[in-house]
Amino acid sequence: MSDFFVTNLHSLSVFDSNSLWTLIKNIIYTACDIYVPKFKIPSHYSPKYFTSEIRHNIKCIHSKKRLLKRHYSSSLAHKVQIMESELQQRIKNAQITYINSLISSFSSKPPSLYSHLSHLKHSSSLRAYSSMKT
Repeated sequence: MSDFFVTNLHSLSVFDSNSLWTLIKNIIYTACDIYVPKFKIPSHYSPKYFTSEIRHNIKCIHSKKRLLKRHYSSSLAHKVQIMESELQQRIKNAQITYINSLISSFSSKPPSLYSHLSHLKHSSSLRAYSSMKT
């Protein structure tokens, strides 16, 4: 990086503020490209027991809530409440099924249960997605 700085410093014939700012900006961008690690941050965390149907229902409820905020209607509000309670029941059932499958497969695949418990222990929120209220 120092070679980059020296090369660009010698190429500047006049030290005006614009060319100096461009040089500093290029040095910062180059340093970031070389030294700052890049990795993908997952956009959403969803538990392993969330099925595609549960994720779809969550998206449907969010879109209905957006619609409800724009155009309030008591019938739509009641429908959203029913959808939320049904979703909560589906999530509870899926979680129970997932935990039962972990327990039943413990003798053949112990790492899966240990992995699940470790994830719960290190999770910032043990009750992620426990409430759909925003």
